[in-house]
Amino acid sequence: MNVSTFRALVVSKTDEKTFTREITERSISDLPEGEVLIRVHFSSLN
Repeated sequence: MNVSTFRALVVSKTDEKTFTREITERSISDLPEGEVLIRVHFSSLN
């Protein structure tokens, strides 16, 4: 993983009551224009 890519948790709605989730590698260029980018060194998910 280099500076211009990051891992993202992507949650998608597949139908009315079903969601899928996956961790994908994304590029900074995939982000919408005008969004704020925050560099995180450590985090946790509870």
